[in-house]
Amino acid sequence: MHWIQAWAAANGDLDLLEEAAEVLLAWDAHWDRWQPQREIRAWMATLHGEPAAVVARLLRRNPDAARHFTELNENRRVDERIRRAVR
Repeated sequence: MHWIQAWAAANGDLDLLEEAAEVLLAWDAHWDRWQPQREIRAWMATLHGEPAAVVARLLRRNPDAARHFTELNENRRVDERIRRAVR
C-alpha cells in the first residue's frame, strides 16, 4: 500500500493518494510496525504541495497513527502542514 500512495503522490493522483494513505494510516494505527513506519516517515518527509496537504489532513483524522510520526515535527525540511499534524 505504501508504494501505491508514493506513486499516487509522485503522479499527482490525489484521490488515489487519499484512499491509499487512509488505509495505510488505519493499518499503522492498529499494527504499529517499526520498519514500515520508518519507510512511511521517510516518504512523508519528502512531500510538499497538495500531496502534503492530503497526508496532513489524514494524519489529523488518524491521531493513533499520527503519534507514530512525531519525529517529523523536529525536521524543518518537512512540510509545515505535516509537522503540525503530528504534534
